[in-house]
Amino acid sequence: MIHPIAASILIWNVSYNSYLSIQTLFQDRKNFINILHLLLILRHIKIASMKIPYHPPIESISFTKVLHALSEPNRIKIIRCLNESFENNCTAYSLKLMLPKSTVSHHIKVLRESGLIKARIDGKEHIYSLRRDEIDKKFPGLIQTVTGINEEDI
Repeated sequence: MIHPIAASILIWNVSYNSYLSIQTLFQDRKNFINILHLLLILRHIKIASMKIPYHPPIESISFTKVLHALSEPNRIKIIRCLNESFENNCTAYSLKLMLPKSTVSHHIKVLRESGLIKARIDGKEHIYSLRRDEIDKKFPGLIQTVTGINEEDI
């Protein structure tokens, strides 16, 4: 059984770094092991409960939504980066485009909700990729046109 004080400390600050301070509060090895075990369980629950991003079905993707998503130059640059790297996380685009991560995250959300890209969760990261095959079937030549534009013409 975990001590009530230990449980309140865990709720207040759940992280791997807090185990040292808890160890000093509870010299009893059995309580410490129980607390550490609970920390690991709570950490696992936090990772497992990550929200799965929405991907619209290909049938519901409209050409106007896709064009709206592509109406911003940085979104076109993200599509071009995805075309080169096949998949990557938000931080990679933030560094390459020299934009704040929050801005890149917003652009990725618009692209994802328009149906151009998809996300998968890998641990704590969201990894993004083009929905190339689906988009090429629905709008033939669109991805090729967007990725073939000269940088200065964007």
